[in-house]
Amino acid sequence: MSKTTLKFIVEAMSPISQAEGVQGNHSVLMMRKQRLADGTIEKVPIVSSDSMRHGLRECGAEICLGLAGLLDCPEGPQLTESALRLLYSGGMLTGRGDASVIKIDRWREVCETLPILSLMGGCIDAMMLPGKLQVGDLVLLCTETAGESYHPWRDQMDHVQRVRFDVTRDPHKQRLLSEGARASVDQRLLGKETARASGEIAAEDRGRPMPHSHEVICAGSLWSWELTHNTLTEIELATLNLSLALFFHSWRIGGKRGTGHGHIRAVKAESVSLPRFSELKTDCDVSALSTSHKTLLETHMQARKDALAELLAKVDA
Repeated sequence: MSKTTLKFIVEAMSPISQAEGVQGNHSVLMMRKQRLADGTIEKVPIVSSDSMRHGLRECGAEICLGLAGLLDCPEGPQLTESALRLLYSGGMLTGRGDASVIKIDRWREVCETLPILSLMGGCIDAMMLPGKLQVGDLVLLCTETAGESYHPWRDQMDHVQRVRFDVTRDPHKQRLLSEGARASVDQRLLGKETARASGEIAAEDRGRPMPHSHEVICAGSLWSWELTHNTLTEIELATLNLSLALFFHSWRIGGKRGTGHGHIRAVKAESVSLPRFSELKTDCDVSALSTSHKTLLETHMQARKDALAELLAKVDA
């Protein structure tokens, strides 16, 4: 059994925000300790392997469902709760059956029917299935991790502050409230005014918006990422490469994705040739993808469409 390592240099097309915790109303970057060339220990920014792995899993699930034709109907594939967990978070051990017994034939059947599970692993029908893919952290390329040709990580970090206003203070918005809701808001605001008048709330806090801040790594920063896998079948390799293509095309890493953060692209790759997506109508529309990987996997999934639908309808995960 051989191992293959895929290495990527990734560019941040927008700021990257992944927090490891919150201090008051300020979220701080996720960091990990690393020994530097001079022997000192320094924390450096990362996007966790769990986050990267989850993104790949979601992209792979979309690929498998889409190529099997299960996303064609407007109302979607009508998944059970167990099927949804299996596809997008790897499932869970439910307590039914004997988790100490791995049913080899069932395992092989599931991996044939849903190849992303073969790559990522998961829990299904009281079995824990190991995946073939090991995913590393996304690590910032900076002086501390890659030498003097890169900026120190602190130079690449930015502090962002935003404020959130209490919408119930807007008289134009208050007109939209029901009579009971408006009375409740008026009572609450009147209570605050009384507290201010009595000195319970300081003058400088009167009417102040609610600030919050977070740390980001700036757009244009470069990151390194490694994945390792055991020997893959043709179908597994096609699933991995298509998942990576969709991941770099549409996935957003870290937090604050709703405000434009987390957009990345691969600028260099070793040990892998990435298929490319042409312009897609939606993230789930893989019909515009034209590669040999797509043809191979689509043929495989179409032949197992009924088996996949049955698996997703009955699976315990």
